[in-house]
Amino acid sequence: MWPGDPAHWPFWAPILFPIVGYLKDDTYRWRGRAYRMFRHGFTRFKPFARVLSDSHQVTWTLVDDEQTRAEYPFAFRLTLDYELSATTLDVGFAVENRGQEPMPYAAGFHPAFNWPFAGGAREDYRVEFDADEATAIPAITATGLVRRSSRPSPLTGRRLDLRPELFADGAFVFPDARSCEMTFAAKDGSALVMTAEGFPHLVVWAKPAAPYVSLEAWSGHSDYEDTNGDFATKPSMHLLPPGETAQHSVRLAWRAAGR
Repeated sequence: MWPGDPAHWPFWAPILFPIVGYLKDDTYRWRGRAYRMFRHGFTRFKPFARVLSDSHQVTWTLVDDEQTRAEYPFAFRLTLDYELSATTLDVGFAVENRGQEPMPYAAGFHPAFNWPFAGGAREDYRVEFDADEATAIPAITATGLVRRSSRPSPLTGRRLDLRPELFADGAFVFPDARSCEMTFAAKDGSALVMTAEGFPHLVVWAKPAAPYVSLEAWSGHSDYEDTNGDFATKPSMHLLPPGETAQHSVRLAWRAAGR
């Protein structure tokens, strides 16, 4: 895993909630009132409470409070389960609506990995998808919003050959991906495999000069550039009924060379 070097990017695997990506002007409207929220929501900056831990598993929870309700006027509980084995890390998300009205939300997992991680040049690495993806992906504005136009997919077949300059214009977002698995592989065959469930959008992102690449799983995405800011109709949000809980999960697996 990327160690969170602040010289390049101070995070390593943030949890995204209750939005993913950017809001236009960092603002949305709900029930006639305007709210401010910044990129990827507030969760990555909030302290979680540890409710269970042992040698290979830990569970954390985040519950709404006065501060979160100033940005997001909903009663929620977000529970994260991490389970570690010799070659895998499983991360489970449980999003609970504790309120009396439907709750719109999006969630995401944003891990980054050292690039390179097994020696060699950065150009020796690739990301492989487990299914054929669309030949065009959304174009992104300079402020991170989604255009209604598209750009050619960077994939050759199911393969993305990595090179630093590839990310000069930002992330590659694969909305409603056919794949549920991305493999970040070295020339020697060693690889990190990310498998996502309940996250329909897959993302590959890096800063061109930074020695990491991020494989991301999202249930939502940034606003369209022509949005009217209405949270109730924001595309790709999950509308969770009162009292219900939604599940999402990601598995990170290590594959040794030659396997």
